[in-house]
Amino acid sequence: MEYHIFLSYRRSDQAIARAVVQELEARNVRVWWDQMIEGGEDWRDAIVEGLQGSASLVILFSEECNASKQLKKELAIADTLDKLVVPVLIEDTQPKGHYLYELSTRNWVQMFPKAETKAARLADKLVSTLNGSGIPVETDSPADRLDDVVEINPVAAGAPVPSAAPASARREITTPRQPVKAKPHPKQKDKHRDFLPFKWLDIIPIVALFFGFFVMMDGLDDLSFDNPMELVGQIMGIGALMAAAYGAIVFPIRYFMRRRRVLRAAIMYVLSSFVLFFLFVGGLLAYYEGDLDYVTGEDLVIGLVIWAIMAAVAIVLYAILSAARAVRSFRKNVEAI
Repeated sequence: MEYHIFLSYRRSDQAIARAVVQELEARNVRVWWDQMIEGGEDWRDAIVEGLQGSASLVILFSEECNASKQLKKELAIADTLDKLVVPVLIEDTQPKGHYLYELSTRNWVQMFPKAETKAARLADKLVSTLNGSGIPVETDSPADRLDDVVEINPVAAGAPVPSAAPASARREITTPRQPVKAKPHPKQKDKHRDFLPFKWLDIIPIVALFFGFFVMMDGLDDLSFDNPMELVGQIMGIGALMAAAYGAIVFPIRYFMRRRRVLRAAIMYVLSSFVLFFLFVGGLLAYYEGDLDYVTGEDLVIGLVIWAIMAAVAIVLYAILSAARAVRSFRKNVEAI
């Protein structure tokens, strides 16, 4: 790579950025930052080329970054190119929205308070991070290393040559060890089902909701025990409705506990909800003995509205849980310098 670091920062933080660049360059770290863009050069092309030619993206993160559209693009390019991303917190703030989602699991470096006085410490930390991530930074010149070798050589220093090690020790050192053959662990199948992720214990609260519904309406007398078809319709329709209401709370929590990605959780919830909705419609058909005029009337509209409300509740609940987890992860991954 042409550069070790692509430095991203907001214009108001240029003084800190300049100090960091100076400290990094003093440690033989090659840094690309926007002050290298020449007059007349398209800055967008220059940024893309700078990211492509850098081994890592270092972000000096301040409150202004939360509103930065350019940083979103830089992060997207860095992720596409599989670059190391190191966010540096230079103000007492935290990422929000998109940045909380993208950066909460990264290893953060906290530079505040008095970030302007910690450029040297940050440079040392970044050099250590680069070296630890397989991006070597040569901090000593070849001549310095040669001097070190000559200085510690006992023969050159006039010291007596140490006696050779015993033959048994030499054989132990020179005999190659047999590599350890690790047995690959078979990939364990996820035992959890994401489609209709009910458990047997869920029957109890769903049945309680079912009977509670009739008690709240006009009592259990509304159950059509004298008409088997209507009774089947009530069990299917109201049962599916109560199961969906219960699932609107429980499904997002279970997806969250299983650490499902947002897209997968949304797809599984929608599919599960559709099945329950079709059971509800089937219950209406049974209750009205197949009369489509009744089925497509007020009850169906009410059902659609209720399902939309439950979907909104599930989405909001999952978003709240995910945001709380991201904030906890962010705070856990911040290392002060």
